[in-house]
Amino acid sequence: MLSTAAIFEARSVANGFNVALLEDALESASATINAMKRHTAGAYTPRGEPRLTETFRVPPTYPEPMNPILKTAVRNAGVLVAQGLSLIPGEVPRSVVVELKGAYPVARPQGPLPIPITLPGQPRAETLPDFTRKLELLGKVPNLEQVVFLERGFEGGLGAAYAVRRALEDLRAAGKRVVLYADSVSNAVLYLGSVADEFVVLPEGGLNTVGLASRVVFLGETMKKLGINLEYERRSEYKAAPERFSATGFSEPFRESLAALLNSVNDHWLETIANGRNLETDALKAAIDAAPMMADEALARGLISRTAFEDELTVGAKPALEAMRFAPPELRWDDPGSVALVTLEGGISDGESRNVPVPVPLIGGKQAGGYTVARAIRAAAQDKTVRAIVFHVDSPGGSALASELIWREVSRAKAVKPVVVVMGELAASGGYYVSCNATRILAAPATITGSIGVFNLHPDSSALWTRLGFSPETIKTAQHADYGSPDRALTPSERENMGRLVERIYDTFKTRVSSGRGLSAAATEDVARGRVWSGLQAKERGLVDGIGTLGDGIKLAKELAGLPEHASVVNTTPPSRYIAPTDLTALAKALEVKTRIWAALPELLEIR
Repeated sequence: MLSTAAIFEARSVANGFNVALLEDALESASATINAMKRHTAGAYTPRGEPRLTETFRVPPTYPEPMNPILKTAVRNAGVLVAQGLSLIPGEVPRSVVVELKGAYPVARPQGPLPIPITLPGQPRAETLPDFTRKLELLGKVPNLEQVVFLERGFEGGLGAAYAVRRALEDLRAAGKRVVLYADSVSNAVLYLGSVADEFVVLPEGGLNTVGLASRVVFLGETMKKLGINLEYERRSEYKAAPERFSATGFSEPFRESLAALLNSVNDHWLETIANGRNLETDALKAAIDAAPMMADEALARGLISRTAFEDELTVGAKPALEAMRFAPPELRWDDPGSVALVTLEGGISDGESRNVPVPVPLIGGKQAGGYTVARAIRAAAQDKTVRAIVFHVDSPGGSALASELIWREVSRAKAVKPVVVVMGELAASGGYYVSCNATRILAAPATITGSIGVFNLHPDSSALWTRLGFSPETIKTAQHADYGSPDRALTPSERENMGRLVERIYDTFKTRVSSGRGLSAAATEDVARGRVWSGLQAKERGLVDGIGTLGDGIKLAKELAGLPEHASVVNTTPPSRYIAPTDLTALAKALEVKTRIWAALPELLEIR
C-alpha cells in the first residue's frame, strides 16, 4: 500500500503542484486535526464530525434540529423528484411568463390557520426569497432565451422594488432577455421597467410617474377640537413623531429632515431610471414633470421601449414552471450548517407579537412583540446547526423596553456567530436600536433608518371628559399613584420625571449605537437627535455597512461564517414557549471545532 506521502507526491506531480508546499499544507492540517483530537473523545473520523466531550457538549435546543444526514437526504429527495419532472416529454420553452404582483414580503404572511396551508380561494403570497429563487433557477435553464414579466399589481415599496430590480439584473446577467410589460406605470414600475431589455406598455396605457412626495397629516387642530392636549418630552429636535398629533404644520427641523431624506431617495430613483433607459437626467426630470401622460408620449420621451398588447408578447410563451423543471439538479452530500432567517415586521411592542386591525399610527397594524422576536433570535443563536443569522428588520420602531430585549439577544448571538441585519422599507428608531449591534448591517437605498431619539406622550383629555360629563375622582396612596391618568395634565414633578426618563433612554440608545457602530460620542450625537436618514445617507454616516438586498445579506452571512454558497437558509419560527438561555461559550467552541473540521475535510477526503 502506498504511504500518504507517496500518494501526495504522485498526485502533486500529476497535477503540476509543488510537493513541498503540499507537504507544508499537510503538516498544518495535521496539526489542526491533532489539536481538535485533544478536545474530542477519540471518535473522529475523516468523513464524520467529532463526538464532543463534556467540555464542549451543547445542551439541546428548542426546537431540536433535524439530523444532518436525514436533512440532506430529504433535500436531495426533493431535488430528484423535481428533476424527474424533466423526464416528462417536452422541450425547453424559449420564452416564459412571470407575473409581478403583491408586496413580496420576506416571510409568508400568517393565514387564518396556524399552519402553512393556503385555503381554497385564498391567494398565496409570493415571498421575496421565493421570487429570487425562481429567477435564479430560470437563469440556469439551458436554451431558455426570454422571460416576460407581466406587471399585475406590484404593491411593494421602493425597498422591495430595489430587491426585485436586482433580481431582474441578475437574470439578465445570466444571459436571459428580460421583457417587462405593464398596463399602466407607477413610480415603482418605472423603476423596475428601466432595468429590462424591453419595457412595453399597453397602447392606451398611461404613466402616472409624477415623482416622489411625502405628505404628513397633522392632527393638532383636530386634537384641540376634541379637547385633548398632547404633552410630550422628546430627544431631540428632529424626533418629529409627536408633532403629528400636536402641531398644525412642519417645524423647521422636521421639514429639513424629511426634505433631505426625500431628495436622497429621489436622486437615486432618477439616476437609476436614467441609467437604465439611457436618458439624460434633465430629460427624465422634464418627462416626470410632464406626467401623467399616455404611452405614446412616454415612448416619444424614451421612458419605454414600445407599446403593444400583452398577447403580442406572450403568444407561444409558457408558464415559468415548465422551464424550471429543466434547471440542473443541485444535489448536496454535505451539511456544513445553515443560515437562520429571523424577521421583525411592524411596530415594536411589549409582550408577544400580534396584529391589531386598527389603522392608527403607533397603535395598529402588525406589532412585533419583544418577547417573540427575542425568543426567535435566542433559538437561532442556541441552535448548533445554525452557523449564522440574518435578521430582517422592517419597523418604524416602538417600545424602548422591547427594543432593548431584542438588542440583548442580538448581542448574545453575535458573540458566537455572525448576525447580519438586512433593513426593509423601514428600520427607524427602535428598528435601528435592535439593529445597531449586529456584525454587519445592509440597507436598501430608500430604507428609512436612523431616528436615533426618544419621545414619550401624555394625552391630557380633561377638556373632553368635562364636555362629555365625566366626573372622575381619585384616592391615592402616593404622590404619583395616578400618573398617566388621561383626565388631567401632568404635574410639574411628573413632567420633570418624564423628561428625566426620556433623557436616560436617549443616552442608552446613543451608547448602544456608539458601541455597535464604533462611533465616538460626538459622532453619534451628530447622526442622532431623532433625525431620519435614507439608506444611502446612513451608509455615508457609518450607520450601516453597505447597500444590499436580502440575498446580499445571506451571501455575506455565509462568507462571515465560512459556509459554502450552497448552505441552506431556514426560516426561524419563534418558538411558542420560553427558551432558557445556555452558556454560549460552549457553543462557540463547538462551532469553532466544526468550522475547522469542515475546512480540513476536503483535504482529508483527498488523502483517503
